[in-house]
Amino acid sequence: MASGNIPAESMPASEIELETFQKIVSLSNAFKRTHVLKSAVELGIFPATHGGPHTADEVARKCGVHESQHLNVLLDVLVNEGFLERSKVADGDGKSVTKYQNSKGTDIMLGDESAPTHVTAVKTMLEETEAEMKKWSKLTEVLKTGVAKPPSATDAEQDQVRCDCHDAEGEEEVTPEVLAEWERLYIMCEGYMRLSFNVLTEKFDFSRYKSVVDIGGGSAQLSRILCRRFKHLRCVNFDLPRTVSIAEKRMAELGSDVADRVQLVGGDCFKEDLPTPVDVVTMANVIHGFESDELRQQVVKKVFDALSPGGALIIIEDILDVDKHSESAQFWQLTMDVTLAWDAGAKEGAKHSNYYMITFDTFQRWCDAAGFQFSRADSFELMGSMVAAVAYKPATGQ
Repeated sequence: MASGNIPAESMPASEIELETFQKIVSLSNAFKRTHVLKSAVELGIFPATHGGPHTADEVARKCGVHESQHLNVLLDVLVNEGFLERSKVADGDGKSVTKYQNSKGTDIMLGDESAPTHVTAVKTMLEETEAEMKKWSKLTEVLKTGVAKPPSATDAEQDQVRCDCHDAEGEEEVTPEVLAEWERLYIMCEGYMRLSFNVLTEKFDFSRYKSVVDIGGGSAQLSRILCRRFKHLRCVNFDLPRTVSIAEKRMAELGSDVADRVQLVGGDCFKEDLPTPVDVVTMANVIHGFESDELRQQVVKKVFDALSPGGALIIIEDILDVDKHSESAQFWQLTMDVTLAWDAGAKEGAKHSNYYMITFDTFQRWCDAAGFQFSRADSFELMGSMVAAVAYKPATGQ
């Protein structure tokens, strides 16, 4: 019984109770928003509402939906989420009808089928999100045991391919299934990283430099963006040999003015020298995945030795600022823990080990040991939780 023998359920709710309950409801329903977007993409809603306002019936016909009753509700939800805009217009008989069209950002990212890379990347991201939901449903199991077993034989088979993909990274020959998985993941990464790379070109002065080596560049997305933006730059996409064929597909879409300035090199940054001369070395979502701190330090030192005096190392990661306790970075760490625990459950004998969460302090330590000059003031935020940390090799005479 509450104070004064009044039942707790009869007492007025306090402000903090209402606020906390709202958080609970919001988190409990978050997955529904994901499925709304996923269904909209799978149905082709955004290409259907591209190019001007459409009624729900028109959208239904374009998307192959036989009845527009449920589609009306979906379209209204997409309006509330900011993906669509709704307007009332008069038809030929003067009656008011409701029409829908893409918001400006939606039209750029998802509406224009003549730019399929965006749509494909988002579709791949949503497919990955569906897989992630299965993993996150095992979070309690991960926290208790450190391992999460896939709930079905199909999930186990799919995750075996993912494990094989990771294990085969240094091999010369890989199966077609592993190569296809690599390509799928690169497409997803392109969708996730494109805007961050564009922000990088705005915030870092590449005009001062002539050459860039992107370690672990995958499909050569960053090299392509840099060479489009800076006509004087020459870039080397340096990644494992079996990724070159994937990058070649992307390069085939470019004009010769860009393609002639991007070199695709297959190699292992632990075993082989980096291409030189080089003014800037970039590593985007790469260094956290190395197996040990010793290997990370080894690569940073190798970069220092390869760079020209006055050159720069740029790492792009979810860098945890321990002073701010970044929520997005901490979620990223938990995501890695869940993913690796799931992989350990999917593959017999696999060992669960945390991915490394980079902090400014650890990056400072690597830079000091290698000889770089690094200051947090030279770091800047990109999109989402991405941060670019920049370290400089002293110029000759310093």
